[in-house]
Amino acid sequence: FNCPVADCTEGACINRVYDWGFEQKLTMPLSTGRVNAKPAEGKWGITKGASIAKPKGEKDNVLVTKVNAKNKKDIPADGAAGVQIIPAEQGKEYKISVSAKVGVKKANEIVYITPLNQNKEMLSLTSERAISGFKFGKWETKSTDLVAPTGTAYLKVRLVKSRNTNGIVYWDDVKVEVVK
Repeated sequence: FNCPVADCTEGACINRVYDWGFEQKLTMPLSTGRVNAKPAEGKWGITKGASIAKPKGEKDNVLVTKVNAKNKKDIPADGAAGVQIIPAEQGKEYKISVSAKVGVKKANEIVYITPLNQNKEMLSLTSERAISGFKFGKWETKSTDLVAPTGTAYLKVRLVKSRNTNGIVYWDDVKVEVVK
């Protein structure tokens, strides 16, 4: 595994996510953020309704996922999303953390972490983890742990704002770290 950023110590990469703070704007367009979304390594795939920007009042770039009456029909059924696939190893334990700020109450924002096989296909829905319920109007960091099941070659991280409700979610500081 090649470290995406210069935060390696003793040959071990601390954070496996490329452009985890969205400062480099490494993106490519996606038609969907769902199971079959496969952005190129080292890039964030973004759907309609998602962009990387520096919103008013923020100190740096963030991923913005926004759904409203004007863009709702253009957003994929699974929501406005940013997606990245990163190399992983079966049997390793990972800590996934994400910061988010929700612009409306009940924004239906979810982070999905999905183990994938060598062909970048989902191994099992039961091995997927999710993070949701971020605070309205304030930045909050949440995390979850995942032990990569047998057959894992990659992890897919999806930052999703549901198409079911109007609103905006800001995402930043996406980290996937090996715990053991």
